[in-house]
Amino acid sequence: MARIKSAALAAFLCLTQSSMVSAASPLTLIDGASGSIKQSSIPQSAVGSGGIVAVLTSPGTPSFFDETNDSNVSFHSYNGLSVITSPGATLSGSSLLSKGNGAAAAASVSASIIVSGITESDVEIGFDETRHGKTLTGIFKAKISSGDEEKVTLIITVPLEVDKEKIVADAKAIYESAKAEAESDVDFESLYDLSVEVVSSASDAERVMNVASEAASKSEVKSREIEQIYSNENSSAEASPSATAAMLACDESYSKNYKTARAKLTAWK
Repeated sequence: MARIKSAALAAFLCLTQSSMVSAASPLTLIDGASGSIKQSSIPQSAVGSGGIVAVLTSPGTPSFFDETNDSNVSFHSYNGLSVITSPGATLSGSSLLSKGNGAAAAASVSASIIVSGITESDVEIGFDETRHGKTLTGIFKAKISSGDEEKVTLIITVPLEVDKEKIVADAKAIYESAKAEAESDVDFESLYDLSVEVVSSASDAERVMNVASEAASKSEVKSREIEQIYSNENSSAEASPSATAAMLACDESYSKNYKTARAKLTAWK
């Protein structure tokens, strides 16, 4: 069984012109060119016994997980391995895919999420100012607003050895902004099992995919509906996470100052 899954992983990681691809042609859920929904849900017959793994790529950035750099949101199934691929958000563009809704929809039906396409410069400047911060914001907002409290595996991949604690701190800060915006009290650790993994080769990608698929296999299949999350503007990350955090800080400061001023006025009277 382990050998079959390894073959499935290798087939997915390659996704080129091999005969294995034709045996597992991807199902297009959302068309990348038009942004239109081609399939509102994943057919039950296409999903294996375990959960789905979401692989989120970054438009224009090569990924060891999806060498086709497909702009569609697509579902792949091979020998019981269920994978949904989606482009992440961009810092420009007004389409729902550019806003990160496709990635949020893919993540919402998955038990494991892999965020790929991160560059060295992304790591240096911090996630909150990058397209990946925008992608994570959309994912977190969709998760919180859905009320789904099942814990999922979140793997952030980086191209080289970095300060992993900083990456974790950035991701949690983005979550806190989304949490505050949604007025939620659910902690990050209750919803996500987060790890940061170095992926600089196809073998690294296979190792990470093995971890993600193993975690997903222990989960039940979630809702297979993607249309509601994709079409919901609340899943979009309009402002950058840092801008949202700044606005929340301003609101909090205003509230404190207002209360102080009222208290002083009351005492004066």
